Amino acid sequence: MGHLGDSDLRELLGDIQILAKQAALPPDTAFSNEARDSLGRLFDRFMMRVYGYCRRHCLSRLPIDIPLDEFVETVFFRFVRSADKIRLQNEASTDDIERQLLSCFHRHAEWALRDAGKKKATTEELTDVVMRDIATQSTNVDLPSNPRVAANRAKLEAELNKLDSRASDVLVTSYQHQNLDTREFQLPEDVRVELCKRCNFSSANALAQYRLRRINELRSKLLSVA
Repeated sequence: MGHLGDSDLRELLGDIQILAKQAALPPDTAFSNEARDSLGRLFDRFMMRVYGYCRRHCLSRLPIDIPLDEFVETVFFRFVRSADKIRLQNEASTDDIERQLLSCFHRHAEWALRDAGKKKATTEELTDVVMRDIATQSTNVDLPSNPRVAANRAKLEAELNKLDSRASDVLVTSYQHQNLDTREFQLPEDVRVELCKRCNFSSANALAQYRLRRINELRSKLLSVA
């Protein structure tokens, strides 16, 4: 991209300054019209390049339930919310500033990816603990008592009630025999054979694949309330 002239340089610097002032306000402060205009221009200027970076470097590592478009919007949101932290080292040209801002976008993409991975891992672990608790009909002393856990448990119980008898049988029986330290399902041979027969699975592998699909469905439901 070539040098675009002094007017473009002034506009870009002005937009960054406006967004920096907005970012310095309390997080729940509504965007001013001026800040919205600046955000729109920044979006038009960088959207395709940020999208391309995320597609090339982040898509393969994104949790399956997060669409790329949604992830890119998150990256933009994080960038704008931290605009007051931007420190430009070189303001000689539009190209120089754009390179620095793209580096900021790239860092935010990596941070957003890291946070998405942590959230996914936390949700998977919590799903297993709560499901084991439900399946064994016991109160796990290691299960924290807080609104988030209560919401997750209520959501899981509601989702289980929607399942057909086959899916419910597979999940409840399997979680009764899950090792929470390794998160492996360790069904005794007689239990596994009977479950396969009862639920019409031709092999242990078919059972495992079906169970994994159902568990992933449950986990994806929880991400919105986790």
